[in-house]
Amino acid sequence: MENISRSQSSWLWTVVIGLVFVGVGAGLGAVTLRTLWRAGQMREWDEIPARVEACELEKHRGSKGDATYSVSATYRYTVDGREHTGQRVGLHTASDNFGSFQKQAYAMLEAARTSGGTVPCRVNPANPDEAILFWRPRVELLLFQQMLALVFGGIGMLLLSWLLFAGRGNILENGRVRMEGSNTHKMLTATVAVFILYLSALVGLARPVVGLAEIPWWGCLPFVATVLLSALAVYYWVRFKKFGVSVLELSPCPAIAGRTLRVTAHIPCHLEAEVLATLRHVHQYTSGSGKRSHTHYDEVWKETKSASVYMAGEDMSVARMEWEIDPGLVSTARRGGDGRWWELTLKAKTRGVDYKAVFALEVVQNEENIKP
Repeated sequence: MENISRSQSSWLWTVVIGLVFVGVGAGLGAVTLRTLWRAGQMREWDEIPARVEACELEKHRGSKGDATYSVSATYRYTVDGREHTGQRVGLHTASDNFGSFQKQAYAMLEAARTSGGTVPCRVNPANPDEAILFWRPRVELLLFQQMLALVFGGIGMLLLSWLLFAGRGNILENGRVRMEGSNTHKMLTATVAVFILYLSALVGLARPVVGLAEIPWWGCLPFVATVLLSALAVYYWVRFKKFGVSVLELSPCPAIAGRTLRVTAHIPCHLEAEVLATLRHVHQYTSGSGKRSHTHYDEVWKETKSASVYMAGEDMSVARMEWEIDPGLVSTARRGGDGRWWELTLKAKTRGVDYKAVFALEVVQNEENIKP
């Protein structure tokens, strides 16, 4: 019951964290797309001269002491013989310290105010009371927002897709163990699909209002990351289609420290290459805390051997191997968690994509721990 409770708690926390990250990413992405959509509308507004009556560069202090700036202004413009007053300065209303936009905008408006000159403003022809001085989106601010959107959204998507596709346990019935990451290709594909949809909408809305010359080199990083993630998804799809999902049969299951472990791997493809099997016992622990925390992986025991491979029909290969498990090297955690855990890796060199399968094994102290 305690293990079930811990598993349910871990699953729930993963759901919560995944939803939070997706929510943050989706929120930032929605703000970015809405800003570009509004800029597209303002692009069609009428441009007329405005006289600046007052302007101010406001300085703000954050909780960490960093200074941010925002420009406020009051200006007048005339539409069809009627005078209107506007106060909206830029498309982005929050204060910030990205680049020198705020200071440059203030210098421009203050110069116009003191000289009595005019500045161009955009006015909504359907509602002349709605006007703006700087209607173009600020590229550096939008890129920063959408990069955060991709990072947070990507992490959240991977967590939630892991729960959907790969969250099920890999311990099967009758002493069988499924390979780890059997649905990684689906996780990556789901995440890539969301990324591509978002970036397509981003490019479609940005093209009319943002020039290519305004985009810094680092603005291409999200697209490069999406291409690399797509390539990784394709790689896993090809590997899955070629080799399928391998399953182990263990005797005994779970393995017993100090006893012989016999392993039979069922590989759903015709595999003629040599299969190398590596069994290792890892002690994983975390030192430090917060930003200074560091995870250590101490390889306590490791052995690699060549497995005996047999053909079991046209679409199945069987690899057999056995090990003598050292006494005292039992499992105290799941693979990838703090504690001691066992891992079996099978590899084979083949034409094109190589075969690889990783399995998490459980090793107990004696026969009383064997599951019926």
